Amino acid sequence: MAHSPIGVAVVGTGFGQKIHIPGLQIHPRTEVVAVYHRNLERVERSPKPMASPGRAKRSKK
Repeated sequence: MAHSPIGVAVVGTGFGQKIHIPGLQIHPRTEVVAVYHRNLERVERSPKPMASPGRAKRSKK
C-alpha cells in the first residue's frame, strides 16, 4: 500500500535546521514543506530547500 508523504513544517533554524530537517528529508514518508524563523534573513541564508520562495514568512514584531 503506497502512502502519500506527510507535509511537515519546521519552526526554527538552529536545532531544527541541523537535526530535524535532515532526519525528515531522509524519511520516506515525510516532506519538509515549510520552515519558519522570526528572522527572515536566517531562513534566506540557510541551505536549500529552506530558502525556497514561499517557504519563509516574516513575523510581526
